[in-house]
Amino acid sequence: MTKEEKTRYAVSNIFKNQDKLLKENNNFIAVSNCKDFFIPYEIKYNENHVTRFDKMVSNAIGSLCQDKGLMIGLEQNQRSIDLLLSTIVKEVYNLQGNKRPTPTQIKTVENSIMKLNHIDLSMKFEPITKQDIKKPINASIKSSLIKSSFIRLKAGGHEVDGVRIYELPALYLYSYTYKAIETVEKKYITTKQQTNTGRALIDDVLKYSIMDIKQQEKKGETFNSSRVYDNIFKSAGLEINNRKDRNKYIKYILDRCEEFKRNNWIKGYKNIKSGNKDYKVILYV
Repeated sequence: MTKEEKTRYAVSNIFKNQDKLLKENNNFIAVSNCKDFFIPYEIKYNENHVTRFDKMVSNAIGSLCQDKGLMIGLEQNQRSIDLLLSTIVKEVYNLQGNKRPTPTQIKTVENSIMKLNHIDLSMKFEPITKQDIKKPINASIKSSLIKSSFIRLKAGGHEVDGVRIYELPALYLYSYTYKAIETVEKKYITTKQQTNTGRALIDDVLKYSIMDIKQQEKKGETFNSSRVYDNIFKSAGLEINNRKDRNKYIKYILDRCEEFKRNNWIKGYKNIKSGNKDYKVILYV
């Protein structure tokens, strides 16, 4: 794995800072045959139908597309990008380069992509008008959260499953526009452990927690570096109904923290008990 290999995460709290961000320099979206530049200010979709895992899949595709140079904008003739389905799966589950996804992992990601293809989205744009334009043009689009199709690709002399992506996923595009993309070197976050969807969801919560703490510390803001285990499970959308499963997931959290520490992404961590029960983990970034 090379030092240059990176992955990106769309920050989820951009709506909170929207008014402030609109006044700053952003990554404007160019519209073809128009001298205006636009910033999205409203995005609507049925959030009840989109799980955290779906957002992880959308984010993985957005990061891979940006790596491969998919045009960012509303151009009518954007070129598409072909990705191996296995590459998307490895990005979602943080698998190391030589580790193969399981059939269950592949099917879970495939189902999520099919689902996101059919969730309607509308996005409105506010013009950032140049001085020579007297009448700004408003823009809006209606699309789906992901625009893609499943194809067969040749790789290593064999035909394999692939996905053709026609434009940057909408949620990732929105975050990119507001400069709300966090870049992390893959060497910090890939894992040698066996992983499944539940573990991948917990991984996602942990990574966002660490990125959030790092950002707040960088800005000199007051921050809480502890994460209560039951809140981690809730954020991951997991229902833990027995002590055995709870202890398994807590062990995984601590094992991942140990990997993050060994990979020099965090300085350390500490498990805190309440009575005889594991209660929370403190993250030292």
